[in-house]
Amino acid sequence: MDGRKAAADLQPIIHNGRAYVPIRAVTAAFGLPVVWDAGTRGVNVTVAPEA
Repeated sequence: MDGRKAAADLQPIIHNGRAYVPIRAVTAAFGLPVVWDAGTRGVNVTVAPEA
């Protein structure tokens, strides 16, 4: 991040041609809020639009 390496507990993996990354590590690195939606069993990440 900003030219520095960031540590993560889990590493990204590639499965069936898709890259899976640990969402918590990515959102924490950028200071983004994460909300778990139990109804859809998914996460919502809020990113503010650039001004």
